[in-house]
Amino acid sequence: MSLKDIQEIRNQIGEKLDFVLDGNTEKPKIVFIYARGFGNDFHDRGLSDDIVKKVTEINSEVAFLRFSFSGCGKSEGVQREKTLSRMSEGYCDVYRLIKSINKNVKIASIAFSMGSHILAKYFDLQFEKVILISPSGMRTAEGMKSYFKNKEGLVIDENGFWHIPRRNGTTTVVGQDFWDELNEKELVQNMRNLTSSHKVTFILPMNDEVSDED
Repeated sequence: MSLKDIQEIRNQIGEKLDFVLDGNTEKPKIVFIYARGFGNDFHDRGLSDDIVKKVTEINSEVAFLRFSFSGCGKSEGVQREKTLSRMSEGYCDVYRLIKSINKNVKIASIAFSMGSHILAKYFDLQFEKVILISPSGMRTAEGMKSYFKNKEGLVIDENGFWHIPRRNGTTTVVGQDFWDELNEKELVQNMRNLTSSHKVTFILPMNDEVSDED
C-alpha cells in the first residue's frame, strides 16, 4: 500500500476528513502535512496550492497530504461546536496513517497562522522539518475578538456565536467553547516545546497583503 491508495481519512471520533494528495504518492522520501489557518479548508485561500506547486516542481521525491480539519471545508463535523483542539483532532490520525503505510518515511509539517498552534500541540511527534509561516500572535480570546470585532459583516447571534466573514466568501462560526479554551500560557509553552525539540524555520512576511485575486 502507498499514499495514493488512501481512500478516506477519519478522525478519532469517526468524522470523515476531506483531503488531497500531491506529488510523489508512490515512493516519497518525505511527506509534508499541511496545517492551515483559522477556519479555512486545506486550500488556505490558495496559499497551500502555491506551496505545493512550487515544491513538487523542484523536488520529485516529496509528497503532500493536506486535509481540512473537522468542521472546516468539506470535512464532516459542525464548525460551531468546535474548539481549536476539536478542530485539530485529525492531525495525529493523519500522522499515524502515513506511518502505518510506511514506517520509515520522513514526515515534515508546514503550518500557517493559527495552524502553527495546532501543530505545536503535537510537539511530541517526530518531524524531519517544521516550517511555520506567519504564526499567529493571537493567543487569547480577547486578542482574537479585538481583531475580528470590526470586521464588516460580523454577526454575533442571540446564542453568542460569532459569524465571522472571510475573504473567500465563507463564514467561520465559533462559540463560547472556542473562546473559553484559548489559553495563552498553554499555547506559548507548546510553542516553546516545539522549538526546543525540533529545528523550526519561521517565515515572517513583512510587507505582504492578502489578495482577493485567484
